[in-house]
Amino acid sequence: ISQIGDGNTDANFSEVKFTGFHLAFPIERDLGIGFVFGLTPYSTINYDISTKYLEGEENSYTEDFIGAGGLSKVFFGFSTFLPFEFSVGATFEYFTGNSKYETKIIYDDSSDYSDSYFTSELKHKGLGTTIGFLTPNISSIFGTENIKSLRFGLSYEIGSKINTDSSSYAITT
Repeated sequence: ISQIGDGNTDANFSEVKFTGFHLAFPIERDLGIGFVFGLTPYSTINYDISTKYLEGEENSYTEDFIGAGGLSKVFFGFSTFLPFEFSVGATFEYFTGNSKYETKIIYDDSSDYSDSYFTSELKHKGLGTTIGFLTPNISSIFGTENIKSLRFGLSYEIGSKINTDSSSYAITT
């Protein structure tokens, strides 16, 4: 939270960022069967760049590049034990999100040119799968008391197909 004041007026500013959630439940402990689901950001776009160009007194302009949005992943999955204390799991994912990209050229009021705008909006959706593998505890190989549990894991995200609907428009002279 930021607080700004000038002696007469105070203003408070704050920002909250949702970073998702994951919930997991054991279904059968002895077999290592578990269920998980959640929602998490997968990618984020957030930039605002502005540059002022001075081209003499009459043709100065500001160029703005703005990007916002991103992709989120909703998923559910299962895991289980395999023989020799290995574990395997898989998740099934649904990707969704919106992205917006804007470019603006804003001329000073004294300019003979008109402002220009270009906007591209994208709506994403798609399905994916991830599988994972976990070794049993291999800390006994090192024969030390300092390492109580050591496991190695491997995960592979099977290529998902994301469909995108796009719309673009421009206003210029």
